[in-house]
Amino acid sequence: MKDLLEKIFNNSKTAHKKSILADNEELENLLFDIMTDSKKVLDLFDQNSNQAINLSADTRSEEEEIKRLKRKIPSWFSKPNQYNHKILVAYLE
Repeated sequence: MKDLLEKIFNNSKTAHKKSILADNEELENLLFDIMTDSKKVLDLFDQNSNQAINLSADTRSEEEEIKRLKRKIPSWFSKPNQYNHKILVAYLE
């Protein structure tokens, strides 16, 4: 879908440049409107995609989070220069 919108935007941009050279003001205005609208739709598409990515990252279940930490904590203890290691050791002390 995004590829199609980008293609519409780029094609209308090229056509707009040619309409300026052809000195067709009506066509120029119509193509400018198409460019503007397609750019707005592309921006909305990007915003919605970013929101979907953020929502999926925030919806981890507690069980998934525990599994993830069980996998990572042993490596944190083996690297004493990392802040993760220092925090864990300070908490345990």
